[in-house]
Amino acid sequence: MSTLTKKQQLIDVAIQMFCEGGFHATGIDKILKKSGISKKTMYAHFRSKDDLILAALDQYDKDFRENFIQQVENSGDTAEERLLGVFDVIHSWFSQDDFYGCVFIKAVGEFSDVNDVICEASRRFKKTMRNYLYDLCVDARVEDSETLATELALLINGAIVSSQFMKSSEPAITAKNMARKLVADALK
Repeated sequence: MSTLTKKQQLIDVAIQMFCEGGFHATGIDKILKKSGISKKTMYAHFRSKDDLILAALDQYDKDFRENFIQQVENSGDTAEERLLGVFDVIHSWFSQDDFYGCVFIKAVGEFSDVNDVICEASRRFKKTMRNYLYDLCVDARVEDSETLATELALLINGAIVSSQFMKSSEPAITAKNMARKLVADALK
């Protein structure tokens, strides 16, 4: 197995374990045991657990965002359909057996110091996703795209947390119904 492959394997296992169990509850030894990689090899790639967390968040950000955007882009022919399609995509995500909530929301909960690099990585992800919503609003010719994008982002984040607590995909449906009203009002 090549060094790059071992590094990627560590990141992949870390992502899975951080999503399932959180960051503080998931120790390096657990990650190493599950990945089958030695501590020496891990430290050849990552100076600390925080470095591994950052690499895992960066990889998750890239993979999740690409998949999310692709699904939204395929959800409708018009920008308005895609704005509402966002909620169909999150409903599908919430319905997956391996849905454990948002790893970035978990990260902010566990690394709450606003100056922490892990907290910053999480804020960057949420800002990027909110900016994507803004672009959809602009494409839909929403007059106040800033406000609508912020409202939709708030709805999505609330639905994520509610879905995680309730162990149900229902919050995505409720959020979509609310979003439908917000979008209709914004397009008047």
